[in-house]
Amino acid sequence: VSGITRRVISGVNNYKAANKSECIINPNFTQSFLKKYMELKRKYGKNIQLTKPRIVYHWTYSKWFDSIKKIGLVVPDSKNGAVHKTDKGFYGKGIYTSPDHNYARCYGGGTDKVFVCLALT
Repeated sequence: VSGITRRVISGVNNYKAANKSECIINPNFTQSFLKKYMELKRKYGKNIQLTKPRIVYHWTYSKWFDSIKKIGLVVPDSKNGAVHKTDKGFYGKGIYTSPDHNYARCYGGGTDKVFVCLALT
């Protein structure tokens, strides 16, 4: 496990203990994330604005939680089993996240849970 992964897991575990949250870390997603992160580091060097992971939030109905935990946030209708979509989306088909945890709360259908994710932009 890399140093970055250990720091992320440590931070999530500390947050989880304080907020009674559930931590979901998929090893396959972690490896893909770290691979892409290292590609960006090689490409952009020390330009932290282009390589720094960002915290983003994804609100959705609780009925979709198990699917997201299992296969991740994937574009609907892809060949990996994701079929749900709430609408056509302002920017087209895809998965929407926001750096503002309240921005897309209305997409959660009243749930009090949100997916907190790391994203590379």
